[in-house]
Amino acid sequence: MKKTIIASLFLGTIFTYAQEKTNNQTKEKQIEGVTITKTKKAVEQKADRTIFDFSEQPQLNNGNVLEGIKKLPGLVSTDIAGMMYQGKVLDVYLNGRPLNITSNELNSFLEGMPANSVDRIEVITQPGAEFPATSGGAIMNIITNKNANKYLTATYSGNYSFTNYDKFRSRTSNSMNLNARNKLFGWQLNFGQNYRESMLTTNQNDLLRSNTDRYGRGYFAKSGLTFDLGMDRLLLNYDIYHNNNDNYTLSDGEGNLKIPIENTDPQEYTYRDFIFNASDAAHTLNTRQEAVVTYQKRFDDKAQKLDFQFGYTKSSSKFDQDNIFREGKYFNPEEPYYIVGEGF
Repeated sequence: MKKTIIASLFLGTIFTYAQEKTNNQTKEKQIEGVTITKTKKAVEQKADRTIFDFSEQPQLNNGNVLEGIKKLPGLVSTDIAGMMYQGKVLDVYLNGRPLNITSNELNSFLEGMPANSVDRIEVITQPGAEFPATSGGAIMNIITNKNANKYLTATYSGNYSFTNYDKFRSRTSNSMNLNARNKLFGWQLNFGQNYRESMLTTNQNDLLRSNTDRYGRGYFAKSGLTFDLGMDRLLLNYDIYHNNNDNYTLSDGEGNLKIPIENTDPQEYTYRDFIFNASDAAHTLNTRQEAVVTYQKRFDDKAQKLDFQFGYTKSSSKFDQDNIFREGKYFNPEEPYYIVGEGF
């Protein structure tokens, strides 16, 4: 009987140990399935900048970029003043390069850009050496998302205005913004023209009165290519600006001339008062080209960066002026009128 009880206890101990071992093995398998996920901060504050993350914020990366920007705390977008952050006017950059477009064109550009194409936006309140010395008080740097899907957006912006004060004059402006990305690279193209008519009237104490009609014509094209090389980026930018302006001036006034007295010492002069009127035309032609190659070296720590930049700028300016006619007479009625080129 004792042998039977001892054998039963021994078998029960073995069965209990085997069951505990099986349970422990099951628990270990469950632990192997646990994963830890790190989520980006929605807003990150640093000494010189505030970083707004778009990539993992559903309230920001839906719709277009302008809609997302208007949701950022402290940031205001208007058609007149442009982008402002806590009262400071912002210069807008794309991947570290200035966009250099007007407020209306900027809003059109951002409206046509999908929000999910942006990784983050940096509002830099204390620009360092990485940005030009001519930058304003603050900078908004839009950094695009390397993992964004393929897209193509096109936005047209146009304006026409006129005035009939004294003389009918008109102004027009047209621009097209294209922004796209594919598997190999992203690209941007902004081009347009503007035409303006204006008048300038001057009066210098009735000694000189003039009226100038101005006609200004401007054309521009700005392009950019972005290549993703692992963590690094290669940016190629080319901009061209062309201005063609004409001025037509009608003027009249009065003055005096210092004229040597005939048959006397050469140092003796007399002064003669005269009145005149004239017509002049001027033509100005300006062209400016700029090409920039930028290689952005990036590291695991996003606060660390190294940029290599090569730039080429070429400007040319031509100015022509033509005196269509110039005539006048001395106050002495016995003196004749004087013709162009003969002086008074």
